Parts: sequence; structure tokens; C-alpha cells
Amino acid sequence: QQKSSSRMLVHKSKAAQETAEYDEEYKRETRYLDNFPLKLNIDVFNNTVLVLSFYDEKAIWIESDVVANSYRIMFETFWGLAKKFE
Repeated sequence: QQKSSSRMLVHKSKAAQETAEYDEEYKRETRYLDNFPLKLNIDVFNNTVLVLSFYDEKAIWIESDVVANSYRIMFETFWGLAKKFE
């Protein structure tokens, strides 16, 4: 019902490719980086950054325009280097 969408960067794996198959249903675009062993989820929305580690069961919530915009710059840089699943 909402008109929001999202983009997700992942490492290349079978599980990630299977997740990307649901992009249209979830109004999402997924791209991968060949060597991207990040073990965190980082969500950026408005002036908020949410860093989640499911491995450690930890979360960090940061409300800061500077931090959120800095993460957006990093994301856009990686997004430009990432590849689409085929």
C-alpha cells in the first residue's frame, strides 16, 4: 500500500540471489559486490542510521544528519560499483 521502495547491497551468494528474486514483490532493488563480507545490516532513513548485528544480537540507533548523509555517500559509492543479479 505504501509507495516506498528500497535498495540493498549484498555479497554474492546463492542466498542473496534467491532473495533478489523477490525484489519486485518487495519494491526493492538488490545488487551485489563480489568481495563484500560485511556481517552487519545498515539501514539509513531520514536522519537515522540503524546498525544491526544479528551475530552479536546488538543494535545501534544513531540520529544525526551528518552520520546519515555520510552513510548515504558510502552507499551511493558502493551502489555505483555493484552489479545486478542476472
